Amino acid sequence: MKSNFDDNFEDRIRKGIDISVNNIFPSEFVKDKIDLEIKKHRNSLRGGYKMKRTSKILAICAGIILLFGVGVYAVSSLSSTIGTVDNSKLKTSYEDVVDLKKEADLNDAVIPQSLAGDYDFANINMGAVHDVDESGEEVNARNDLIVEYKTRSGKVVYLTIEKYFEGSLNLSNDEYTEVVKVDGRTFYYTKLENLLLGSEDQLTEEEDERRETDPFFNVAFTGKDGERDSEVSQHLTLVDGSIIYSFIADESLSQEEFFNIGKGLFE
Repeated sequence: MKSNFDDNFEDRIRKGIDISVNNIFPSEFVKDKIDLEIKKHRNSLRGGYKMKRTSKILAICAGIILLFGVGVYAVSSLSSTIGTVDNSKLKTSYEDVVDLKKEADLNDAVIPQSLAGDYDFANINMGAVHDVDESGEEVNARNDLIVEYKTRSGKVVYLTIEKYFEGSLNLSNDEYTEVVKVDGRTFYYTKLENLLLGSEDQLTEEEDERRETDPFFNVAFTGKDGERDSEVSQHLTLVDGSIIYSFIADESLSQEEFFNIGKGLFE
């Protein structure tokens, strides 16, 4: 029998994508951000979406599956988090960053025009996010920003930014591949293998067992018949004051290059 919380939760996102986390993973923030499991609303994915292979997986990691202009994703360590991204907010000029920061109430966020490694600003988008506590109440309503950086050769790094709420995220309790402190800031690094499948029916017994036992293995279901794709993603997360920054990249970047990007954010 479903609880009232389950009914309320599903009702809120019946027109979107319902993401759930099956276990407590090494990094709940990162795992949630990748949309671990799209479980009951695959009909929202009809028609699919066309993106390059790497771009699509990185976009999922950044929580910006754009379907009919709106995506839903999970991003926190509370019971659940629901967020939407609206294409009407997408800006491709760096001159629009200040206005969008103001609209998102993230005036203090650091969003440089370029990142180390010749990554230049490509676009910025804004979403709306709120947590759902154990009683089913919506809490911690805020906006988030998703910034895409590209090199001339087409490499992509995403930077997602949102407000930090006390108690909503405890990175120090999670396990990470590596933790590095630079200039008083702590960077948490995770490397994950992501498997995208059209439906849970495609999941092999070995893959099902692995997703339960391997903390660095993600499975997401897209609702697209026969889809099977995989990609390694890297994640670098830090909390600076009242803001959470999370970088997402594929494995074409070395770990050193990735850390240099993160370290250079405040230079």
